[in-house]
Amino acid sequence: KIFEALNTRLGEYWANHRRTMNPSMNSYLIPNLHQDVGMNTQELAVTVPKPVHVKKGMFSELHSNVSEAGIPVTATHFDLQREMLWMGNYTGHVQSFLGPTMAHYSSFQVHATDAIRHMQSLDTGVLFLSKCNLRCYTCGGLVMSDYRMEEGADMHSLLMTDNMLLMGELQNYVAEVDLNTLQETQKFTVETPGVTIMRQTNHFFFFRHPSKYHLIVTLRDLHTFRTQNFDAFPGGLSDFDVHGNLLAVSGFSSRGPNERFLMVYDLRRMQAATPLWVHVDPFFVRFIPTYTSRLAIISQTGMKLAWNHNLWPCSPIPTVQATPSSRWAPGMEPEIPQTIETVGFNSYVENPYACPFNQVPANEEGTPGHGYYNHVPESPTQSDEEPLLHTVPEKYRKVTIKYSKCGREDFDFKHYNRTLFAGLEPQIPNAYCNCMIQVLYFMEPVRCLVQNHSCHKEFCLACELGFLFHMLDLSQGDPCQASNFLRALRNIPEAKEMGLILSNCEETTGTVELGRLIQRWNHFMLYQLFQETQEQEDPRAYRTPRSSSLGSSGDSVIRELFCSEVENRSLCLCGIETVHSSLMLLFNMHYPDSQGKRMKEHDFAEILKKSICLQQRSHTWCENCDKYHLTVQTRNIRRLPDVLVINCEVNSSKEAEFWKVQAEYAFNKSMQKTDQDQRHVWIPATLKMSLSKSQRLEISSWPEGWFYAAEEAEGASLYDLVVTVPHILDSGLVAHIKVGETYHQRKEGVSRQQWYLFNDFLIESIEKSEAAQFDVSWKVPAILCYAKRNYHTKYDLRSECQHNQSEVKSDLYRTQKQRKTDATFIPLTVSEMPRAGDLVGLDAEFVKLSEEEAVLHSDGTKSTITPSQMSVARITCVRGQGPNEGVPFIDDYISTQEQVVDYLTKYSGIEPGDLDATVSSKHVTTLKSTYLKLRFLIDSGVRFVGHGLQNDFRVINLVVPKDQVIDTVHLFRLPYKRMISLKFLAWYFLGLNIQGETHDSTEDSCTALKLYRKYLELYQEGGNHYVTKVLYEVYDKGFQLNWKVPDLDAR
Repeated sequence: KIFEALNTRLGEYWANHRRTMNPSMNSYLIPNLHQDVGMNTQELAVTVPKPVHVKKGMFSELHSNVSEAGIPVTATHFDLQREMLWMGNYTGHVQSFLGPTMAHYSSFQVHATDAIRHMQSLDTGVLFLSKCNLRCYTCGGLVMSDYRMEEGADMHSLLMTDNMLLMGELQNYVAEVDLNTLQETQKFTVETPGVTIMRQTNHFFFFRHPSKYHLIVTLRDLHTFRTQNFDAFPGGLSDFDVHGNLLAVSGFSSRGPNERFLMVYDLRRMQAATPLWVHVDPFFVRFIPTYTSRLAIISQTGMKLAWNHNLWPCSPIPTVQATPSSRWAPGMEPEIPQTIETVGFNSYVENPYACPFNQVPANEEGTPGHGYYNHVPESPTQSDEEPLLHTVPEKYRKVTIKYSKCGREDFDFKHYNRTLFAGLEPQIPNAYCNCMIQVLYFMEPVRCLVQNHSCHKEFCLACELGFLFHMLDLSQGDPCQASNFLRALRNIPEAKEMGLILSNCEETTGTVELGRLIQRWNHFMLYQLFQETQEQEDPRAYRTPRSSSLGSSGDSVIRELFCSEVENRSLCLCGIETVHSSLMLLFNMHYPDSQGKRMKEHDFAEILKKSICLQQRSHTWCENCDKYHLTVQTRNIRRLPDVLVINCEVNSSKEAEFWKVQAEYAFNKSMQKTDQDQRHVWIPATLKMSLSKSQRLEISSWPEGWFYAAEEAEGASLYDLVVTVPHILDSGLVAHIKVGETYHQRKEGVSRQQWYLFNDFLIESIEKSEAAQFDVSWKVPAILCYAKRNYHTKYDLRSECQHNQSEVKSDLYRTQKQRKTDATFIPLTVSEMPRAGDLVGLDAEFVKLSEEEAVLHSDGTKSTITPSQMSVARITCVRGQGPNEGVPFIDDYISTQEQVVDYLTKYSGIEPGDLDATVSSKHVTTLKSTYLKLRFLIDSGVRFVGHGLQNDFRVINLVVPKDQVIDTVHLFRLPYKRMISLKFLAWYFLGLNIQGETHDSTEDSCTALKLYRKYLELYQEGGNHYVTKVLYEVYDKGFQLNWKVPDLDAR
């Protein structure tokens, strides 16, 4: 059974219960309880394994130790004040281990006969609970206090509050003890005897009672107590733990053994969530303190697993096999007693070592000693560098956004990107493809194609790429999110079938081979663009007006850019040859097998030619033989593309060694010809490719700077290296991109070509030689792109971005009869057509698709590793002028097919079911439809008024020019002061009490409009000086009220 505290004084204590114990506690020292304490000296030199690198998200054994041979351990406790582990056993003996090396610190007897049932660390000592005693000891083993229970007591659990202690036993009550006076203050009666486990959150206390078939949660109320029963396990509970709004329970079946699943309960709705199926018999369950969204599951046999909050397995945790060690320490070294000095009853000796008394120097074999702490991470976010990072340049390492109390607002992105190109944020699911999104963006024909593309599919990657590329165009160096594009990707079945959608577990643990993954993504994306851009779903689908120009249709652009026409021949043993033609969007590299011999030197052009004109043997079906036969399959190319895309297929050590050896051959050759550093370079900067009259492909490396006009006349073409995508081991994927003149002209107003490194939001110019260097010990090639020289001149590179304006207008100026669900807004009339400068009040509400992942440090601070993933759920636009000012003309609820973990109803007003078009009473539409309406308003030049619009636009994936945004959060803010909430501003300036039980986007957008009008009044009354004076008064009032809005008459 689970109960909440029956005393209102015991709520909300967890964050501040570590206060120092009152000195009056020393008066309870009992001298006759002092006993000999065995301090291990030689055992300090514990043999431990060499430093083990712990990869983020994975669990590996660092060190192990054993208490006493044959004596069961009954309680363990990580000291919350010191870096120590406490271990109590069945005979009442306690041992402590210090630091990450688990060096023996102290060993003493707490109780002569009774087992240690619970331990709790304090600032001044440690509490030990046995059957009928509660004793406090110093870390060295001196008794500080002894509290004896009444006769017949059978204590099992304890729980700390401020300076109070709750103790549960097998009776029908819970005792409260004051730690300052060591007196029992009161007892709380429980419904059923037996409190064996106690847990606590901000709102509930949880008690487990043995041999009960139900779980009971009693909600704390100021005057009454309500109980809520859940059916858990018919055979009883083995363990449970709580964190936030989740309660996880393990238990037994009616037949006895553990059920192989956990019951998970949502404490907000007091209902069972989806059971968590596991692969072991769960006996112990714990939420991992440093990873607030992960769960550790332990079986009785020692098998351990880690699961995250999305119910995906994170990592197995290895079990420990150790050798028992002796409790008592052997004698000290013989020279130490000779230097002992005695003063009274105390003896002193100088420490002969250069390290503290509880450590030893590292031996020659590398046993950790004094300096080893620097190699063991305190937490996952402060871990030691990855094994390869000492060789990886800083700019190639994984970049992460450091989140503060203000989120990402005060993070300095300019430190990582001093160009005007836009980076992409990595802290969203499946952002591994950021590098390839940049590659497609900097291919001018692809960018123009998708920006001009429009269709009616809800999840069209070409449309979403066009929207994203429009953001990248408008951004002046600020990073963007690809969340809408990745949302569409997650909803395409073929992407899931190809394994392109990673779970949170796969992303955080780094178990995915990113090199293979990005090559699969590359193949899928090119094929998807080929399919989507040539589909004609509707005659109204947009196409460029220059129908005669190459690039006027999606078919011609993708076909000309990437497609190679190939002829496939299959020759059977019976002599029958079959021939068929096909299109190839890219080619995979194939490498010769050295078969254990010394690798020969190979030219890259030679290997590429054999990979394109591939010849292989395989068993295929022969129509003539009417059975499977060994056939020889040959592929010959008949037309070359404008952009040759190559998957390098360096997926094993065998291929990596091949690249390494070939780069060494190439380097030795280059040293004889040039002084430039060509280390780790095998691929040429330029290739000459041609098809002979006999349709044979010829490929050769082309020296840099050679004149090629004569070669072109003969039908040959030069292909320049424009993209390389390497996999940085133990880090991520990056891209080297040769940015052309048109992009520099648009962004910087200059005409030049330059290579850049794109590492998410880190963008930096590099030398062209660096793009071709692959030190396979840390930088493994994944994708290469060679582009025909001056290929883009034959494409229509106009980007008009006119996305079905007639249909968008028909949505905004809907003239047909409104449905019942549309009653929350009134469409615009023709006379209300938005014009440049018109005001539009805007507000958006969001739901949460995943919880944030944070880490708790030893000093109590919290760092966000991965922020919660938000999805827009409602967008409201209201008129900012005219007779209908304040009346919404857009109030769209955005349908979602993804699982929502939290509707944030208190802050969003969104209820379960509101986003489901089949059951919702709201006006539910697609994100794409609403996005196009907002794009139309932006292009019309309207000015958006709202509160905190920057974050809204970022999550919606919109870049709005700054002169079109009026954000009241900045209008009513003094420099370097906190931002003021809309609720407080509305109360202070307008006398309105908004956001009562929930938030409403219509109410918030109308309030922002009124605040803007108020700001204009203040400005007209006295200018900036007067506005600043009023704001100082607002801040003074806010500090007086602690920024809480009182009753309206209190103003």
